[in-house]
Amino acid sequence: VATGLYLLLTEMIRIDRRALLKAYAITVPLYLLSVIVNNWFTDIFNEQSNYLFTYAPGSAAPLVHLYNLGSDITVSGMTFNPVYILSLAIIGAVIMFLMYLLARLRYVRQESTN
Repeated sequence: VATGLYLLLTEMIRIDRRALLKAYAITVPLYLLSVIVNNWFTDIFNEQSNYLFTYAPGSAAPLVHLYNLGSDITVSGMTFNPVYILSLAIIGAVIMFLMYLLARLRYVRQESTN
């Protein structure tokens, strides 16, 4: 996040709608892949991995409330909480969209001062 903000603020990159859609196209499959990887690590090493907090949130994290809204299910040997995963995906998408809107506002402000 810090690198992305730095690149944006130093105008090394410009975010437009196409870039936002590409970011979604990359992020969504990687997020879903993390659910599979978490389950593989649990099965192979008998240790619970938690990449991107897709398995469960930390005990003191505010995400516990989202986790408690759903329950764990097992499909094809993979255990996950679909309500929690969908909630995190929505929150992530909203944050990305807000960053896009902030970038657009910055571009409009810069163009009006020129």
